[in-house]
Order: sequence, then C-alpha cells, then structure tokens
Amino acid sequence: MNRSLSRVQTIAFNKPYGVLPCFTDPERRQTLADYVAIPVVYAAGRLDLDSAGLLFLTSDGRLAHHITDPQHKLPKVYLAQAERIPNEEALEQLRKGVELNGKKTGHAEVRLRWLMISFLSSPDAQIVNDKKSTGLVILRRVGAVLAKRELLPSACRDS
Repeated sequence: MNRSLSRVQTIAFNKPYGVLPCFTDPERRQTLADYVAIPVVYAAGRLDLDSAGLLFLTSDGRLAHHITDPQHKLPKVYLAQAERIPNEEALEQLRKGVELNGKKTGHAEVRLRWLMISFLSSPDAQIVNDKKSTGLVILRRVGAVLAKRELLPSACRDS
C-alpha cells in the first residue's frame, strides 16, 4: 500500500487484549500493524498491552495532540469488572480522586454494573488495577469511550 497518501486518515479501532498500541515491536509481539493496514496513522493515546478498547489512529498530528494533551480535558472512560460490588465508600473514593504512585487522579464519574470510570486526567491508567487505593480487585479493564463517542467491540469507524 502507498504510504505517501496526502488525505488525512482517522479511524476508531477497538484494540484487543494482548496487542501493543504501536506498529512495531523488537520482541515481535502483536502490534497494531497486525490489524490495521492503513498507512501513516499513529495511535492518539494509548491502551496498555493488557487492556482492550477504543483507540483512535490518525495521520492528523493536531487531532492526536488534542486527544492526548491534558489541557483539553477529554475524559478517558474505562469499563472495569470488579471482583465484588463496591460499597459506596469505595465509589466515593474514586469519585473524589485517589492517590497512585504519589500522584492524585482528578475526580471521576463512576457508575455501577461494570464500573464506568471516567477520568479527565489520570497520572496512570493503572489506577483501576490498584487495590490499595479502593480495596477493589479489578478483573478486567476495557477502554470504551473517548470524548463521549462509543464503539462496539470488534468494530472500526472511519472518519
């Protein structure tokens, strides 16, 4: 495929678990290149190897900057499956912000079923895996929504 396309490309990709949020890996693990054949796009944001969910890929540097720059305060929403139903105290801790690695997260919107945790800023998305901050054991975490745009599992949306 011709990698010198001049048209701006932006897609929403539902990244599977076990896939690195980049296009190359010296250790030859699965990367975005195993799923996305569109040339000259880069991840706008990131989901860890052990996370699945919505990831925007774009050739538009300004859009990528807007998505990732904390000054724009775009919420990053995670669906987190907990080992037990959290009590109101644990939910309130998440809502007010919790400390992780010496940094405090911003306030979060939290809803029940799956926990929907929406941070405007988080020093580390691993917060939802940190049992010490809330007493919750997170069984699974899925990135689901960025800027209030939803993408169903295994779906892809072009701009």
